[in-house]
Amino acid sequence: RLRLTVLDSVEPGDLAARVTADTPLLRELVTASLAGTVAGLLTLSGVVTMMALMDPLLLAVSALTLALAGVLIGLATTRINRSALRAQRALGAVGAGLERMFGAFRTVKACGAEEREEARLHGALRRLWRDSVRAGGWSGVAATTVELAVQAAFLVVLAVGGARVAS
Repeated sequence: RLRLTVLDSVEPGDLAARVTADTPLLRELVTASLAGTVAGLLTLSGVVTMMALMDPLLLAVSALTLALAGVLIGLATTRINRSALRAQRALGAVGAGLERMFGAFRTVKACGAEEREEARLHGALRRLWRDSVRAGGWSGVAATTVELAVQAAFLVVLAVGGARVAS
């Protein structure tokens, strides 16, 4: 059901690479992220309910700390998405280059164009590597921010609660 305009604007190797790469990514997203999100929401609702019953001030302090972390995570997520999209495009370029090269392998050999095709493929592979590393780095920043936010919220609650007990 692919429209001809799409086929004309994208190389077949790009489409094949995207299909084979996007399917495992989608499976990973659905299984890991969806299950983690549901469990996290259930835990969060229980914790918020208990804190609201015990001490609304500490709940507000925790919520403010976690909201600040949420802003940082939102910025990192934007960069992760951008880098991952660029990596997917580079993967499509690698697939298209391989499909083109293997489809015309005898012609490439006969014309002595191996070095030119190799340089083109290496350029796409470098872009893929660079963008994948960048997306992984931003994912690490987001994960670290989540951990730091939880620890910071704990320390802030401990400090505010301790100050209130001392007074």
